[in-house]
Amino acid sequence: MTISIAKKYLSQGFHVIPVPFKSKAPDISGWPDLEITDKNIEQYFNAEEQNISVLLGKETSCLIDIDLDCAEAGHFAADLLPNTSFRYGRKSNPCSHYLYHVPDIGESFRFEYPI
Repeated sequence: MTISIAKKYLSQGFHVIPVPFKSKAPDISGWPDLEITDKNIEQYFNAEEQNISVLLGKETSCLIDIDLDCAEAGHFAADLLPNTSFRYGRKSNPCSHYLYHVPDIGESFRFEYPI
């Protein structure tokens, strides 16, 4: 199943990176420069349980991830955030991440609760 999701993300123009199961960090040296394509995707995504990371930032068509970890953020997201068809999460919180293309992206910043 992971490979089908990785292929879907790849077809949407996302730069996918394999991440070990139950981990948040890639374990491949040089992963920011890794170029996974339709031709080599099965080399990186196989039948093993894995996580998928999507490369963010200026180098990836200015893709950003709004991470809604607390329940309050998830509750209000639909009313406060623009609509996007790119939402994902985990089993316990399936819509905790919203992806957007932001062409005029500036420097990186982070808000943490409480502000």
